[in-house]
Amino acid sequence: MFAWGLDPVIFGDTGFNNSLFDGILDDELVFITLFDGHASLVSDAALKLAGVTGAEKLPSTGYVGVDQLGKPNGMLYEMAAQELVRGVLPELSFEQRVDGLEKLLRSMAESGLVAGQMLDFGAPDTLEVLEALERRGELAIRLRISPWVMPGATEEDLKAMLAMQGRHGRRWHVHGIKLMMDGTIDNGTAWLFEPDAHGESLHPLWHDPEALAAAMKFFHDHRIPTTTHAIGDQAVSFVARTIGALPKNGTVHRIEHIESIPDSVLAEIINAGAATSLQPTHCALYSRADHTDNWSRRLGSERANHAWRTRDLRDAGAIVALGSDWPIAPFDPRAIIASAQTRRPAGRPDVEPVQPRQALSARAALEGYTSQYWRSVGEEGGIVEIGARADLTVVRHNPLTTAPDEFAQTPVILTVVDGEVVVDGRQVLTAGVTLDSVQGA
Repeated sequence: MFAWGLDPVIFGDTGFNNSLFDGILDDELVFITLFDGHASLVSDAALKLAGVTGAEKLPSTGYVGVDQLGKPNGMLYEMAAQELVRGVLPELSFEQRVDGLEKLLRSMAESGLVAGQMLDFGAPDTLEVLEALERRGELAIRLRISPWVMPGATEEDLKAMLAMQGRHGRRWHVHGIKLMMDGTIDNGTAWLFEPDAHGESLHPLWHDPEALAAAMKFFHDHRIPTTTHAIGDQAVSFVARTIGALPKNGTVHRIEHIESIPDSVLAEIINAGAATSLQPTHCALYSRADHTDNWSRRLGSERANHAWRTRDLRDAGAIVALGSDWPIAPFDPRAIIASAQTRRPAGRPDVEPVQPRQALSARAALEGYTSQYWRSVGEEGGIVEIGARADLTVVRHNPLTTAPDEFAQTPVILTVVDGEVVVDGRQVLTAGVTLDSVQGA
């Protein structure tokens, strides 16, 4: 059995383990990914089939959860640990994966997206899947692929990622690098200055964080932009200082997520000239104003009150791109733009906003999905003018003047990529109705 999206709040105040399978899925092969993607809960049968003992030495600080006797308890923290079991799981065929990608990209286009940045390289034949899809026709959206460099990467690995830069198809290209400084607060694998309520989140993913700094400098020297996953305050601080120490050569480096930071770390981001990228729906969907969610309980009220500081970063002059982090959260940009303004789930005025003073204006939220994104990767885009790339989204309601919850439901009239209409919803227009907005993405 496969499943995705388990909220760790289900474990309550007890430890994370697979005891909830007892008497139900005792002998079944079960692999459940937690909602943040950084941990999985698996059955004893899966652990046994993969030969997992709990004593494995991993290239990152990810680990296999164990009970008091040292026996694996079903929790696999971070990707290196998850990979111990993934290898014994049934896989989709190549053609099924191509079919799935085609359907996914079409769904994204129908939500209004015309481009996306893919910050991973989950399978070694990812480019082959893209090439196979392009043999069928054009991709529904444009893709920028920034493959990840994981903890333990060697110099040969860095050179291999460098050699991949520039590979492309008609609507996809490889440019940029994804690095990962830490894990997540929900699983206790973030890197904080002070421990969380469970005494966890005190280590970076890299055994030697200076190795990540060296990798970033390697790509900087080759003028390759990087995006670094950094969630905990110490992780964000380290990455900001690393970026600030690089000699200026015009290359833009971005910090991804930035979930909770004090003023001092925000100042380090600004001083470094780092671009930022945050996910409003991580805040709106997975944390609560009353701090009863797992994320807030782990951090405590003081740090939870520094949640996703989009407004403070923007007011301080930082580039603030917005995104979904799909598949961690839904990808519909209309709902995300709405949540950036309301700090709660779109369409749920009954839900108390999380840190509402961090809400963005309608213009700043829209820019986060257009011009601010392009600035965050060191390029010009997200504009509507003669000579600009003809990637456009046409929606029924003006995002600058429409109430956020209403905009979250606005019909997508057209998406256009390279001047070609991909999604045509003009049938929703009726006599006397005019288009309110044309936005470049």
